[in-house]
Amino acid sequence: MEFDVISYAIGKNSAGSGGDVTVESITFTQNGNYDAPSGKTYSPVYVRVPETEQATPVLTVNGATVTATATQEAGVVEAGVKTASTTVETARQATPTISVNTETGVITASATQSAGYVVAGTKSATEQLSTQAAVTITPTTSDQTAVAANKYTVGAVTVAGDADLVAGNIKSGVSVFGVTGTYTDDADAAAANILAGKTAYVAGAKVTGTAQASWDGNTLVIPEGLVTINA
Repeated sequence: MEFDVISYAIGKNSAGSGGDVTVESITFTQNGNYDAPSGKTYSPVYVRVPETEQATPVLTVNGATVTATATQEAGVVEAGVKTASTTVETARQATPTISVNTETGVITASATQSAGYVVAGTKSATEQLSTQAAVTITPTTSDQTAVAANKYTVGAVTVAGDADLVAGNIKSGVSVFGVTGTYTDDADAAAANILAGKTAYVAGAKVTGTAQASWDGNTLVIPEGLVTINA
């Protein structure tokens, strides 16, 4: 193997007599040859350059970062390649788990990831909730469940209404879904028993009175049946 070494020598003229003495820089090869300028001879001063081994890199792993470090000693190194290898701890990507709080309705997804190098990717998880379709509730004489506990509705829940749910259609003193009835069916008054211009409901029907009462200053005339006076 040949390599260049910069060395220094004392130079003089070729006749060997007198002249200036100089220190010049020349190039030597490993076998001692050198290229001398024309007309000059040299007494070379050899400089031995030690050979050394090419440094092997050392790998360190910090999380997902791998660092290669090679500390090279001084000297002549032959051309070549030094390699090093190490193992990076790997881990599988965590798959999330899903939990449902049936009291609050909160859905939580969590994933616990172990340490190590994880390749890129996507992990997913699904949880089927209990569902209920659309339903219409018609009131009856007993309670009905519109939406069962821990159910997720996927349609509208409708409570049916009825235009006949009015006080006049409900027996007096009876309340139906918050509506108190006024209907009676035991009255026996007729129009002639009700003062003219007045109205009353008899057996659920509205009756306008026709009875005429009069006063002539001395006598009060009351139609028969309008008033009952007990002796």
